[in-house]
Amino acid sequence: MDVGEMVFLSFVGMMFSVVFLITRSVFILWPVFQPMGQLVTPVQDRPTLPFLATVGFAEVLIVMVLLAYFARRYQRRRNGAPRRAA
Repeated sequence: MDVGEMVFLSFVGMMFSVVFLITRSVFILWPVFQPMGQLVTPVQDRPTLPFLATVGFAEVLIVMVLLAYFARRYQRRRNGAPRRAA
């Protein structure tokens, strides 16, 4: 491993640490950094990305957004917050 890779990985570790310190949750690290890390290789190496891989990235993004929406909705109902009119 050359010096450039070690510096890059050091910055990645610092980003993980800062995000963890801000959120105090390890669960934020996977949905944010895992897909970003997987996209680094296609961006740097410029391989042809199969259509199904592109659809897979989109599906994961959609599922994460839906999970956040339903979690917020569940939390509001559990706390007794009034629902907004449509």
